[in-house]
Amino acid sequence: MLFRLLETYGWLGTILLDWFTRFWGWATHDASGFFTMLLTGIAVFQLGLFYRQLSLMRGSLAEAKSATLAATEAATAAKLNAEAVINAERAYLWPGFPTCSPQPDGNSVLWHISLLNTGRTPGTVKSIHYALLTEPDFNKGLLTHTKYDGMHDVVLPNTPGSERGTGISQLVVGEPKISCGYVVYSDIFGNTHKQGWKHRLHHDSRESEPLPGCYSDPSLTKTTDA
Repeated sequence: MLFRLLETYGWLGTILLDWFTRFWGWATHDASGFFTMLLTGIAVFQLGLFYRQLSLMRGSLAEAKSATLAATEAATAAKLNAEAVINAERAYLWPGFPTCSPQPDGNSVLWHISLLNTGRTPGTVKSIHYALLTEPDFNKGLLTHTKYDGMHDVVLPNTPGSERGTGISQLVVGEPKISCGYVVYSDIFGNTHKQGWKHRLHHDSRESEPLPGCYSDPSLTKTTDA
């Protein structure tokens, strides 16, 4: 084999043969050096293999992270869409005083609390918490709610003029008074809502006055039941 190599490659074969002879002599006479070199080569190979595996793991982690972010974004978008559908379709109940009954004495009016549903689906009344007090007492926060059990009354979507009566009336005598409170109701999706109100009711007029923040004041829905 070596002679064929010499004949085929000439001087190049001679160089290769000389290198191989020197290497073989070194390996057989200095085994510790040979095995040290071998182990070093193996270590370098393992290091390269580890680096390659680490690169693949980083790539896999990056793909997994991207997939997780995409799934999270999709879930968030789906939740927002579901909430948008619910908000567009659910019931919205607004307490008010579209009707009243002036009393024969000419100095008092009986006001009737009704519910307007501006949503697209029915709302179920759970309870109504209401109070009637003078304006000075209202400004001082001296109010106590009376709780009315809604008896799960269903309020269908309606329009002004066709509000659903609650069966609750408040008699205002001699001077204007403040009616305030909140209604607790559920929608067809199983969610519970609170809607407050605050109106000035007159003893000598058929018109009620919504106060500033009539339906948006968060303090209106704080429970102060007797």
